[in-house]
Amino acid sequence: MQIELGKTYLTRDGQKVKNICTDMNNEYSVVGILTERDGREYVSSFTEDGSHDIDNECSDYDLVEEYSQKRSEN
Repeated sequence: MQIELGKTYLTRDGQKVKNICTDMNNEYSVVGILTERDGREYVSSFTEDGSHDIDNECSDYDLVEEYSQKRSEN
């Protein structure tokens, strides 16, 4: 999956992340606002393909799909 600037994605564990900027000179090239279930927002970094942790094969914070308002209403 290619992450696009300005879109919102879901993490593996269902949290929303709004991508706010990119830095192609960095291994973690995508920066997003991660909205935790506690209602707080955190800045977090991801790779261009949505991985949260390069050293880990699978993380709960990996971006796995684009957020859809329609999906969230179901």
